[in-house]
Amino acid sequence: MLPNGIRIVGLSQSLRIIILNHMQVRVFLKRMANWRLFSASLLLALSLSLLATSGNSAIAKASATSTASVTSSYGITMTPSSTRLQALPGGSASSQFTVINEGNTGYNIDLSTEPYYAVGDNYLPKFTLLPGKTNASAWIRLKEQNAIYLPAHKTQSISYALSVPAGVAPGGYYAVIFAETEPTTPNNEGIITHNRVGDILYITVEGPVTKKGTIVSTGLPRFEFGDSLPISLLVQNSGGIYFLADVNVSSQGIGHKTAFNASLQRYVLPQTERLVSVTWKSLPLLGIYKISRSAMIFGGNQNLPVQQVIIIRSWLLILIALIGLAAIVLLARQVLIRSGKLRRVNRRRPIVRKR
Repeated sequence: MLPNGIRIVGLSQSLRIIILNHMQVRVFLKRMANWRLFSASLLLALSLSLLATSGNSAIAKASATSTASVTSSYGITMTPSSTRLQALPGGSASSQFTVINEGNTGYNIDLSTEPYYAVGDNYLPKFTLLPGKTNASAWIRLKEQNAIYLPAHKTQSISYALSVPAGVAPGGYYAVIFAETEPTTPNNEGIITHNRVGDILYITVEGPVTKKGTIVSTGLPRFEFGDSLPISLLVQNSGGIYFLADVNVSSQGIGHKTAFNASLQRYVLPQTERLVSVTWKSLPLLGIYKISRSAMIFGGNQNLPVQQVIIIRSWLLILIALIGLAAIVLLARQVLIRSGKLRRVNRRRPIVRKR
């Protein structure tokens, strides 16, 4: 019996075997051709997905490299970038900062002090005095009042003093010391550029004050299809003085194996909330991960509920979808063949003559 109910009668046994083998080989070759086409399609789709992914990464790296390579000949750095000071009402304190000329040209440094506060949960800095607020920048006296010349690749340490007026209410006060370049000659385009760096002063006037801070979840996606995952939380300060929050973010996969861990510190001013965010880069291809977030505030540790995130890369999802679609098509084809609505191979029936 041949496929599709074809009978061959009146032929020798060897001739029937030859015809049967020939027809089976044709069926096998056609199936192999279909599988080659299917495999080629999957390979093409996978290649395009990988090309798109690598292309985006290359663009991102190129952009980052371009941004990092644009440096001014008047490079300037100040250390530290933030300082904590403490004094009683009517008392004083002192400290210093260092300015570094990282460029190839010497310049003058102009020093100044300004008020400081932040706006929004992304902490956009502002250097103006809010109505009704105390101007703490007026409490700072710099040792060097005039412009300082700083040669190329040299450093300069500058001292300053804090004098808190008597009668000032206990709590937190904030200011910033700026160091700004004053180039003596223009650049190649004929433009005189000014670069400015600052040291933010977090001033504590001692006395009874409310200290209270909490953390709030910002939510996480249930599924992540990209190659990076931003993880964040809100730190709220409802007290009367700033604090430094020690934030920790981690993720654990199957078997409680740590896949990602990050720790960072952020100042939070009174009556504000600050978004603290970190990005988990180079995500795994596939997996279920538990995200943990915590913060140490005023010596007490606070934890958010653990959340699960299912990670599956987009190109892998496309590949799985293509494989699933191909499997459905092949299954439907087999069902149609078995039901007789579709023939396996289109071929002519052999002409059989009766003797």
